[in-house]
Amino acid sequence: MKYRKFTPIFLHTSVKKQKYLRHYFFYATLKQNIRKMRKEKLT
Repeated sequence: MKYRKFTPIFLHTSVKKQKYLRHYFFYATLKQNIRKMRKEKLT
């Protein structure tokens, strides 16, 4: 009974972490692409 109560919470947190990581990596790649574009424009 105890495990049934805790499992959905862990699943919920893992999904939140996955979403956060996806957003973090997405924005990180965007920033890198913007920097590359700026460097190309400067040269």
